Amino acid sequence: MGNHLYLNSILDWTIPDQFDPGHPPFLGFLLAISWKILGHKLWVAHLLMVPFTIGVFYQLFKFISYFIEDQKNQILAFLLIITDPTLSTQFVIVNPEVIIVFFFFLAINGILFNHKTTKFIGLLFLSIVSFRSMMLFGGLFLFDAFNKHFIEKKKLKIILNLKFLLFYLLSCLPGFVFVCWRLLTKGWLQTHPDSPWVGLWAFADLKTFLKNCFF
Repeated sequence: MGNHLYLNSILDWTIPDQFDPGHPPFLGFLLAISWKILGHKLWVAHLLMVPFTIGVFYQLFKFISYFIEDQKNQILAFLLIITDPTLSTQFVIVNPEVIIVFFFFLAINGILFNHKTTKFIGLLFLSIVSFRSMMLFGGLFLFDAFNKHFIEKKKLKIILNLKFLLFYLLSCLPGFVFVCWRLLTKGWLQTHPDSPWVGLWAFADLKTFLKNCFF
């Protein structure tokens, strides 16, 4: 998607069907801008990921500090998490996952530390990076409400007030606009009869379902 935007228009998010996965081309958009400025090189793509990787480190350490007071244990917990292959492998490839993780921790730290600006920024970008980040947006909405209810002992009627709901409605606007625009222009979100990934959207049989659950 980044190459398509670079070679055509960085503002035209209508991706050709033959390689359109349905997700917003957020990373592709950033890549296209970076390539326009610094050149169409692989190192530029990796350079783009550096700020987000540093951001993940900082926000993750901040998240850990919320639960662990001892500085030595904070460092040990941080090292334990970032050495997990599921996460650490993302730091050396060009992919939207690092971007998603950064904005996720930015938003969740905003919730935990009651920083509304960082919470809003994190949620705003989660709503537009990809469909996976949109799901995290929904998860954070539930976490925020349940955290206030079970930890802060507030009643749900008080939590789900107009101000709370409006905050989330405003922060999800980029994703809402993208989904509406996409349905109006293409008529589908992630799959269509001619999609190269259409076979992956079939229902799994019971054996495959249980196998997936096991793994």
